[in-house]
Amino acid sequence: MTEFVVMTAGVLLILFLVVPTLAKLLDMSFQTQQLARYVTWERTVWYDNGDQPSETTEPGYDVAVRSDAAISASGEKRLLTFAAAPEVLSSADVSGIAAGSQHALWRWSNGAQMLGSGGADSGSLNPQGTPSFAYKVLGVYNDGMELMIRKPLDMLNIVGDEGFLKVDHPVDNYFKPSVSMQVNLANTGLEANASKGFLGPAYLPDGLTMTANGAILADGWNAQGEHHFKERADDFAIGTMMDNAVINAVISFIGNFEPTFGKVDFGYVGTEPIPEADVECDFGFCYFDE
Repeated sequence: MTEFVVMTAGVLLILFLVVPTLAKLLDMSFQTQQLARYVTWERTVWYDNGDQPSETTEPGYDVAVRSDAAISASGEKRLLTFAAAPEVLSSADVSGIAAGSQHALWRWSNGAQMLGSGGADSGSLNPQGTPSFAYKVLGVYNDGMELMIRKPLDMLNIVGDEGFLKVDHPVDNYFKPSVSMQVNLANTGLEANASKGFLGPAYLPDGLTMTANGAILADGWNAQGEHHFKERADDFAIGTMMDNAVINAVISFIGNFEPTFGKVDFGYVGTEPIPEADVECDFGFCYFDE
């Protein structure tokens, strides 16, 4: 009986308290990793108001735009809360964790909340320069065109196009978000007895921080809607550099003497689907046989 009492009070009761607590802490650590993956992926799905290319934020077009704060709040809402019944997706999805709606399972034995705060670290969702030598070369070329050609022509009010003679494909496509979750150790119930026994205030930390990082190179083709597709295609079509007021004036002038030359369009980017027809070629030219 003595051994049973000692074993129960000294081992079993402590074990029954430690195992659930450890499981909750491991679950919080896992959800921190999931949150890092979530915000990493969502940052590549949605455009931010400050991201390149600038045309993605033009009003009136079907381009998905969501701020860093909204993405972080959405992740907190989905991964750091728990309810018995599934919640319907609504505008509140980007509102973050409301007061009193923290994770219902993350509680200490005394019923207090374990989660203090959590979310993406400030500024960690900002796009970074794509780590590639080719993009460095492209940046040198664009800077040279900006300094030597576009700015002088802009000062003379000849060309006002920001992308004149530049390849405007976005170069900030590398994302390294980091998230952190604060575990509030002040709610354990031990702080009331911290002055007793060997567990003094100096040995009881104020909190525990769980961190996780994500990384993704989103350097690929993506477009949302026909207008966005055309704008992204412009960034790869070198001929669009010739679509400016100066070149168009020259084309119109020569077109007065040679009408066929007036139909030249260097900046045309077709968005129509390829016809389902056979191709017929003659004298070096190929056409769809419609």
